[in-house]
Amino acid sequence: MTSVSRVAYLNLLRAPVNGVVVVTGKAGTGKTYHAVTEAVKALHMGRTQKLVFTRPTVPAAGENLGYLPGSVEEKLAPFVQPIMDTLAKSFTPRDVAHLRSSGKIEIVPLAFMRGRTFEDSWVILDEAQNTTPAQMRMALTRIGCNASMVVAGDQDQCDVEGVNGLTDLLLRLYPQRAHSLIRHVHLPDSDVVRSEVVKEVIGLYTSSCPR
Repeated sequence: MTSVSRVAYLNLLRAPVNGVVVVTGKAGTGKTYHAVTEAVKALHMGRTQKLVFTRPTVPAAGENLGYLPGSVEEKLAPFVQPIMDTLAKSFTPRDVAHLRSSGKIEIVPLAFMRGRTFEDSWVILDEAQNTTPAQMRMALTRIGCNASMVVAGDQDQCDVEGVNGLTDLLLRLYPQRAHSLIRHVHLPDSDVVRSEVVKEVIGLYTSSCPR
């Protein structure tokens, strides 16, 4: 059953008004999936000219990937694979390669967003809980004319120390103004769409740790 929050999220994604949609929720609630799916639809329908995907390149807590060889895109590839998996549901690998070579799809490391302005674009900032407040501010100010941004994150899976950029943004955002162009939606645990066992795992780690 679709929750009220998911309906609100989809309505915001489909709204013609340009702005920022901040979506939070546990793993598997469809934060990134719906953002990418609606972005692809917008590209197909001509409502946007470009899809831009970015995320901080922070390894999961306790992991050290070491030095990754290759080009910038090759270094970023492991971090954006979830987005590529979602794109694969709508495009063939050849289509994705063509869209990337033609500039219709761009994958940008968060560190390389500074100085850019994205116009006529749909920007998705994934894993936003792993940004710093300074990185979040920088990313949000990249939005140009006729551009929208989706900021997606799970505050329970933060791999940076101190107050992260997503939490800092939400603290600044509330209480939300009635006519704000920055809107926040939180997807509840009931929206987990991966499998029943994922819901159970989330429940185990949400409850108090046994002693």
